[in-house]
Amino acid sequence: MRLPRVVTPCACVKIFFAILIVTAVIQVIIFCTKVDRPKPTVTEYEAFLDFDDPFVENRISKRRLRPSPDVFHLNGKNLIEGHATSTNGTLLTPIELKRTLDYMNHNHMIFNLDSFGPVDKTKLVVVVQVHNRAKYLQELIQSLQKARHIEEVLLVFSHDYSSKEINEMISSVHFAKAMQIFYPYSAQFTADFCLDSYGENMCDMHSNPNQGALARMRQHWWWKMNYVFDGIVKRYNMSNAQVMVLEEDHVVAPDFLHVFKLLDSSRKTVCPTCDMLNVGRHTRLKVLSATLKRHGRKSAMRWWQDNMGAVFSQDLWERIRQCAQVFCNHDDYNWDFALYWVGNWCLTSPITTLYAIGTRVFHVGDCGMHARHCNGQETLEKTKRIYADYNASFFPESLQFSKMHPSGYNAKKTVKYGGFDSPAAHKLCLKNTHPYNGS
Repeated sequence: MRLPRVVTPCACVKIFFAILIVTAVIQVIIFCTKVDRPKPTVTEYEAFLDFDDPFVENRISKRRLRPSPDVFHLNGKNLIEGHATSTNGTLLTPIELKRTLDYMNHNHMIFNLDSFGPVDKTKLVVVVQVHNRAKYLQELIQSLQKARHIEEVLLVFSHDYSSKEINEMISSVHFAKAMQIFYPYSAQFTADFCLDSYGENMCDMHSNPNQGALARMRQHWWWKMNYVFDGIVKRYNMSNAQVMVLEEDHVVAPDFLHVFKLLDSSRKTVCPTCDMLNVGRHTRLKVLSATLKRHGRKSAMRWWQDNMGAVFSQDLWERIRQCAQVFCNHDDYNWDFALYWVGNWCLTSPITTLYAIGTRVFHVGDCGMHARHCNGQETLEKTKRIYADYNASFFPESLQFSKMHPSGYNAKKTVKYGGFDSPAAHKLCLKNTHPYNGS
């Protein structure tokens, strides 16, 4: 009978050193493989919408986001209409670009939280729709900085165009909580981005090509509002928070938030049936001074018809969103006219507003989408002079309510301006009704 083999101590030592040698060889092989492998492909870059802006790089790195294989590092130098590339020159597909922008929006950074407290305590979100008019945007930011109570709000800048100059302006905001979101169907990023799975263009308004840019503004507005209510207000549990809308070519009076507070506090007593508030009102420049002097301390109620400084509650927005089919199918490139239509044809009653007769928001965009004659900064300078002359009368202790019978705009009798009759445009609009998936 053969005796069992006994492993001697010397054999154990040999086995131990053999294991060490094998392990070392494996590590060397892995290291050499890493060294010899090609440079990382675009799919290994973390989402990063830099547009040549180091500030955006800093905000991403400070959040310490984990790299994702599904998003891409965009190269601002090669970002032109119809093309979007990564930093290694790879052309991104529409799906890849959309995924990257969604990632950027979901992983946004809110600036200045250390100075102005937690975001969930916010009661008013001021959303600014931004295109590419940097000079006007700078004036708006400066007017916001001078406003009392601005440290209490959350500023959201929603972009359909991005540049180093604009991003630097946003990064300079230090007087309030602020953040950026990007409309993913912008013509700046790629023209092919508008094609759906059937090859149909969802961005060009075929019936009226000259109004295509205006129609895209309406698409951006609808996406922005739905994203803010779902991806910001609900996401951060801002109970009872309201949303005020502004645009890049607006300027605000130093007491626009003070007047908002007065309107909001008096709504239950003076106008309990009012659906929304307005601190802005379309006023011709030549009568602005007289209007502020005579009616600067007054408020009134009427059918809603002013888009400047309009304030939406969460309850009102949910009712409007339930009418998405009516809103999206309305053939008018103006979002406010489409909303009037919703009030008359879908909601149980037209939208009513409690508004400041003496506007605290003024439109100064001589040069822009609607402008027929561009006078540069003329309207801006005149408005600033009027506001300076009226400055002593700002900040009223209370507002005198002047009850008015709802009158004015009647959507059922208004001719549509067109530019939004394409089935593809309707499809994109409906797609933008729920842009935030919460993932």
